[in-house]
Formats: sequence, C-alpha cells, structure tokens
Amino acid sequence: MANLFIPLNNKSPNFEQVVTLDGVDFVLVFLWNDRSSSWYMETRDTDRNPLAAFRKIVCDIPFIVMDTTAGLPAGQLWFFTRDGSGTRPGLLDLGQNVQLAYIIEDNVL
Repeated sequence: MANLFIPLNNKSPNFEQVVTLDGVDFVLVFLWNDRSSSWYMETRDTDRNPLAAFRKIVCDIPFIVMDTTAGLPAGQLWFFTRDGSGTRPGLLDLGQNVQLAYIIEDNVL
C-alpha cells in the first residue's frame, strides 16, 4: 500500500475541493455542523452526483471503504491527526492538525 496525502483548502466552515484518486476526479464536500461541533464530508463525481453520502469525520479509522460502492476508487480515505492524538477535528483543524490521506490498494500479486 502507498499513501497519497491530500492537502485540504479549509478557508471556511463549508468548502469543496476536487481531488484525483486513481486517475479519476472527485469532488469532496466538507460541511461544519455547529450543533454537533463536527465536520462532515460527502464524496461526489464531477457531475456533482453523490457517491458516498455525508458522514461524520472521525480520525484514525477508515472514512470510507471505497471498494464497496460503484464509482469510487478501490483505496481508503483516512483522516488523521499530525500530533497523533486522534482527537475529533475542530472548526479550524482540517488541513492543520487534521490531515487527509488516501491509501492506495496495490493490485500486484
């Protein structure tokens, strides 16, 4: 397995960014929820069709096991803390202490 680190352009409580995973572009939509004090992310294709509905961002566990949904790459997205604390990301943490990685599944036998 190899890691692809995805820089996050968090400049507001709601933002989107396009990422290329396994040669395909995807739109990641990030929303901050004040009530739960939590970040949520949805994965969409470039036509803005949802591929993986909004899910709460939690560090140090797979965000989405990609190979279970048609249209998504085979790897896994992981949010992790740079300081290793594994704490829940706060409003200003995405792209700072909380980073995003894509774990690429190698298909070499």
